[in-house]
Amino acid sequence: MEKLYAPMQAARLIGCDRRTLRKEAACGKITVTRYGPYSFYSSSAIAHYVAQKGAQPGLAPRESLLTTVEAARLSGCTRQNILRAVKKGQIRPVEYGGPYYLFTAEEIQVFLSRRKNG
Repeated sequence: MEKLYAPMQAARLIGCDRRTLRKEAACGKITVTRYGPYSFYSSSAIAHYVAQKGAQPGLAPRESLLTTVEAARLSGCTRQNILRAVKKGQIRPVEYGGPYYLFTAEEIQVFLSRRKNG
């Protein structure tokens, strides 16, 4: 039997949020397995989707993305400071879903250099 992933798990594997995953499924770009009211994504459907998508600009693998807490640790400030910087436009998250942001390490480094220089 093939492994099935819940929407949040599949979104993390792909490197997007659940809303994007649902939109892709609605367009028929990724196959959804339904059991009653529940949706699941098979490992082969995820692999096929990722292979089709290829490397897109702005789409980083999940392993290379930092959460807000990880970005705060890397920059030596608090999580709240990172969130303020996002609101001010000083840091651009790669993706966000609800209260969650993901950042590239390069974006955090740029933020740190701007912060030190100015």
